[in-house]
Amino acid sequence: MSGPLRMWLIDVEEKTDDDPPTVRLLKMANQRVMFPAFWCLKSKLRIPTMRDKRGTWHINFVIRKDGAEVIHTKTQLLDNASSPMKEEGEFEIALILRMSPLPSCENLDSVHMEIRNVVLAADLSSAARDAWQLKFDQNHIIQ
Repeated sequence: MSGPLRMWLIDVEEKTDDDPPTVRLLKMANQRVMFPAFWCLKSKLRIPTMRDKRGTWHINFVIRKDGAEVIHTKTQLLDNASSPMKEEGEFEIALILRMSPLPSCENLDSVHMEIRNVVLAADLSSAARDAWQLKFDQNHIIQ
């Protein structure tokens, strides 16, 4: 979070008795929210050779009558274990935080993580392709 935005949030928080809904939603726009979910997924998949794809972390806010969602998305590269900078593919992690209905957004109603857009390299051997597919399928997370 940028310094000026952080200072503004601190200022707003100090001047209000309760967190306004906007501040509650903006507090969810922090990498610290995604980090534990990311490491949980990484340990579940047992993929030691994945790394961030620079510039792909995005946060979307979806406001509906029945609540609000803060959606973090981030793309990970699948590196070849024997040749770390040779990419075998990529996938996107989506962390979806559902908040209680407006106007309060007081409660975090649910947290859901998805794997989206799994793309394997075109020149990947069929054995390697099957191994990756099995890894995602076994964890019931391919979307």
